[in-house]
Amino acid sequence: MSINKLTTVGRLTADPVLSQANDAACASFTLASDTRARDASGGYLTNFYRCTAWRRQAEICAQYLHKGDKVTVAGDLSLRPYRDKNGVERMAVQLNVSDIELPPRHQSTAAAPAEEDDELPI
Repeated sequence: MSINKLTTVGRLTADPVLSQANDAACASFTLASDTRARDASGGYLTNFYRCTAWRRQAEICAQYLHKGDKVTVAGDLSLRPYRDKNGVERMAVQLNVSDIELPPRHQSTAAAPAEEDDELPI
């Protein structure tokens, strides 16, 4: 038996794009994930994963994820050949999302309850 599952943390490079494929909702987005390896200038190397979520999970991604959000995704990894705009054959890393951890919600300070005075009247 083979297991092909990748879990990675990264930031969205753009808002997810919601579409329909075979009568099911499909959300596509690219995740940029830094590695521990460094380039010649000392900066971290980054992997880019093309992610696809399906059905209800796709709708949730389209509603709650935005460019720059930091998320954790897990899913099956595959390589897809394609030709770039110059006709050069390349390989794209595709992640079919099975699990996603959404970024925490930003809580409004205006909605926070007022602090109570701890002093008792005497």
